[in-house]
Amino acid sequence: ADGGERRRAVGLRLDAGDATDPAVSARPEVVFVQAGAVEVVTPEAIVALGKGDTMTVPVGLERTYRAAAGTAELVIVRGSD
Repeated sequence: ADGGERRRAVGLRLDAGDATDPAVSARPEVVFVQAGAVEVVTPEAIVALGKGDTMTVPVGLERTYRAAAGTAELVIVRGSD
């Protein structure tokens, strides 16, 4: 069994200039960039990610995902504590 851990994967497509609303997750997230380029905007920094890049977003970090140029396609996996 999985010890009660639950993970959820969601796909996200952002067209050029699109961005998500700022959000804070109660679970850690792993972001996989499948196509394009995306900026992960936090209060402290802007992290640029391109195709094939991965980033772990810790619990409690406010972030926005923004397409850097063209269309960006992401898979975001939300894990357990």
